[in-house]
Amino acid sequence: MPTALKISGGSYPTFRPGVSDYVTHCPRGQVRIAVFVADPVHLGIAGESRLARRHARIVRLRPGGKAVVTLRLDGMRRSRSYYVRCLPADFPEWRWRRSGSPAKPFYMVAPSLSQTALATDPGFVVIFDRNGVPVWWYRAPFPPMDAKVLPGGIVAFARFGGAAYTDAEHAAHYEIRTLSGRLIRLVETPEDVLDHHDLQPDGRGGFYLLSYPPREHVDLSPYGGPADATVVDSRIQRVNRAGDLIWSWNSKDHVSLAETDRWWPLVLSGGTSKPDASIEYDPVHINSVHPAGGKLIVSLRHTDAVYQIDVQTGEIDWKLGGTTTPQSLTVQGDPAASLPLGGPHDARQIGDGTITVYDNATFLDRPPRAVRYRIDAAAGTATLLEDIRDPRAVVSFCCGSARRGGDGSWLMSWGGIPLVSEVAADGRRTFRLTFEDRFSYRAVGVGRARLDIGRLRRAMDRMHRRG
Repeated sequence: MPTALKISGGSYPTFRPGVSDYVTHCPRGQVRIAVFVADPVHLGIAGESRLARRHARIVRLRPGGKAVVTLRLDGMRRSRSYYVRCLPADFPEWRWRRSGSPAKPFYMVAPSLSQTALATDPGFVVIFDRNGVPVWWYRAPFPPMDAKVLPGGIVAFARFGGAAYTDAEHAAHYEIRTLSGRLIRLVETPEDVLDHHDLQPDGRGGFYLLSYPPREHVDLSPYGGPADATVVDSRIQRVNRAGDLIWSWNSKDHVSLAETDRWWPLVLSGGTSKPDASIEYDPVHINSVHPAGGKLIVSLRHTDAVYQIDVQTGEIDWKLGGTTTPQSLTVQGDPAASLPLGGPHDARQIGDGTITVYDNATFLDRPPRAVRYRIDAAAGTATLLEDIRDPRAVVSFCCGSARRGGDGSWLMSWGGIPLVSEVAADGRRTFRLTFEDRFSYRAVGVGRARLDIGRLRRAMDRMHRRG
């Protein structure tokens, strides 16, 4: 094992013999690497090897390129390798504080959004390992959003379209790419303009997608708005492998405008002006969809609620949170039972049938949290089972995710702030990931069944061939 590995300009993380992957900045396109061992062995740096206790070399690298340091004793068939990869100059500043054993080998984020980010700003999709090392990244010419790993180890992410939900010129789309960056396909909705909040595989080669279709001549005077307004509804579209529409659901047929309730002042003040001077209002704001057998679990920010939809009938089976409707569940065991969700995001049904939600608690005089409920549809109840918080997350205006692993761990992207953290099943925090000036809309853990470090390294090599 090396006693030291020194890299000009420093490296992340600081060298430890048991850690194989490192990143560094490469000013002027080069980096000096030196390796030290206690006893002479065959030391290799970027293919140049010698039998020695010390070896140093200046290696020319461009962003994304790597140098390999190898150690091999005489007679050993296998060598030990360390990988040093060069970061792009504009790679987002991050900090990883590990305080336990992370539950997953990899974590995907897209730290590309900020309160001042423009829809044309470039951004990154990044996979960190459990040591906080960015072992894979893709640089997009726009802010990527909702990044995820799909079955087969391919990646998907949306182009952030800002608030231009119905503006085709600035329309969002999902890119599906190989790990080496090759574009497989662009996914768009066949009707309306695609929304960037979620994409979910339907298990048959197609996808569930979201859109915000406009609807004219809506009377908003009961809520303090104009009598003749244009609103955007929330629509779910299912497309097949060929991109054809095979199923659709629209909130206008199932969710009353009265359910927007406490959000009306913000909705009415936050319309986006269009060139023809009309104004669109967003009273529902869908932000997640999750297939669960013949049902869909959806989250609507501006109704403070999560719904289960029957795919066959399109009807709402139950409603969790928000105003009281005939489908509303009675919340049990939750101190915030009167209004359990505030602008929620990322509602999912997990393997045991329970429902997880990222509760932003927006405008509710309490911090955001990750929650899990057991739903008893027959009894009409939702019982709180878990309530996970982070003392550094005190407010969450938008965005965010909460994912519970099969081992009971939780991974949260604390919406709207540059913080991602994981909590083990026993409640102890395993790590915090923070960014300098950007945040990730969601964070997802990725297991070895979908990715391994060798595959990620090879993909990076293909995407960033050494010059």
